[in-house]
Amino acid sequence: MTYGNLEKPKLFNDEQMRQYVADGYVLFQPDVPDEALDDQRLLSAMSSDNLTVKTVANWVYSEIERVSKRQEAIQLGESSAR
Repeated sequence: MTYGNLEKPKLFNDEQMRQYVADGYVLFQPDVPDEALDDQRLLSAMSSDNLTVKTVANWVYSEIERVSKRQEAIQLGESSAR
């Protein structure tokens, strides 16, 4: 089956299926590559003269930073990050 430029769909694991059947929803945890905070397009947009571009870029950067910190905490085994 062809998915274009998209990754092959990821299937639910057993726990996700149980949660979906029991609760009607599944929580997904986003992840981002480590180098996302160094993306030159994002860094450039953060210093844009266009206020809308700058605002969105700053929000995106803060979200990437939040997800990255959470991923790092999970990798280090900090239970409070889960």
